[in-house]
Amino acid sequence: MLARRSLSHRKPAFLATFVAVFLSALMVGSFAHLAEIALGDDVPAASQEALLTMGAVIGGWGAVLAIFAVSSTLSVAVRGRETEIGLLRTIGATPRQARRLLRREVLVVAVLAAAAGIALSWPTGALLLHGVRDAGMAADSVEFSFGTIAAGTTFLAVVGLSLLAAGIAGRRVTGGTARSALANSNDSAPRRSRWRTLGGGFLIVYGISAGLITIFVTGDLEDPFAAMSTAGSAGLITAVGVAAFGPSILRALARPLTPLLGVAGVSGHLAALGTRHRSHLLGPVFGAAAVFTATGTSVLMLVGIDSRTFVLPEGMLQSEADSVFFLNNVVTGMIALFCAVVLVNALLAVIADRRAEFGRVRLVGGTPGQVRTAVLIETLLVSTLGAITGLVASLVTVVPFSMVRDEGVVPDGQLWLPAVMALVAIALTVTAGSFAVARAVRPRALEVVAVS
Repeated sequence: MLARRSLSHRKPAFLATFVAVFLSALMVGSFAHLAEIALGDDVPAASQEALLTMGAVIGGWGAVLAIFAVSSTLSVAVRGRETEIGLLRTIGATPRQARRLLRREVLVVAVLAAAAGIALSWPTGALLLHGVRDAGMAADSVEFSFGTIAAGTTFLAVVGLSLLAAGIAGRRVTGGTARSALANSNDSAPRRSRWRTLGGGFLIVYGISAGLITIFVTGDLEDPFAAMSTAGSAGLITAVGVAAFGPSILRALARPLTPLLGVAGVSGHLAALGTRHRSHLLGPVFGAAAVFTATGTSVLMLVGIDSRTFVLPEGMLQSEADSVFFLNNVVTGMIALFCAVVLVNALLAVIADRRAEFGRVRLVGGTPGQVRTAVLIETLLVSTLGAITGLVASLVTVVPFSMVRDEGVVPDGQLWLPAVMALVAIALTVTAGSFAVARAVRPRALEVVAVS
């Protein structure tokens, strides 16, 4: 009963979770169908290899992105309910019961979203196979069929991932006593866990190591795609590692920027305070902007460098090279779309859970215009810092690959691309923020505080 009422009361946060799980099931399911088709009896060997590569490589990337998207979205949604969980525990609910409540809520949303995503993966999988055939990677005789094994595996994996993320997030908000749970509301930033620190540090070291391996090892190999295999994911992995330290980075950078934001008056002062004291909630927004910018910049610059410098080696068919280029374009588009959805989802969930804060600001004299302007400045600041961080992370891919392809530290073309990717990330974030804050501050201040 509590789970049902909570779902109806917190529609924006659960809608964000629904979208993340839906897209995860849609993306992973579409490529899983290709892998199952490849295992058919009448599929030619060349087509089978191409389809299995598409299903395994891109499907694997999709699974990694699904983990990032679902966990970050659920983390924002659960952190916004720390006060509610604390109140439940003061009236007798145990930590186990509170975590069970969260899991049941997520289970309902995940089952519905995964089922919808898998159902839509039928037509999208068919369109994907059509594109693969047009690219010459599969024979025209290969026909699409809905894979029941692929659908079932995807459904169980996505739902299980959602429940795992809900369990981890639930333990964070139920780890202490009931009194500490009430005190640890949205106004206080929790300490970064040891595992988050170790994981983020490992990914940063791994990404930088991949860039160094590109320069000193794979760049000298005869395989023309060896350097691409090590450098291609280095920027993305580094950006994900940096995203783990997002709250700390925001707190560190927001303080020296406070005098600059103060030029905007009351709204700028509120934005500076919000960035520092809500850094734990804005961290996923920062991380999504960084990953979006790093991925788009690094992979598109890599493809541009490769198109200028690639020489077809003896014994390799042009169709094989075209297949690699097609895979790069598909992976880039998929990752960019997914990161954009995570970025918008995280921002909408954060703003929806801050309605009470906006109401209190209005009760002490803040106008709706000041609140909206403060949130937009805050959103602009977080997205800009995230985009700049993503551009720095993309250097781990761009610089090593440019060096091994004899273009030097600075590539010979597409120098406009990093600025465009950063502007797209910032524009996307600010647009979503303006829409969300307009809805959040629309009611009267007393009503906002009362219903939160």
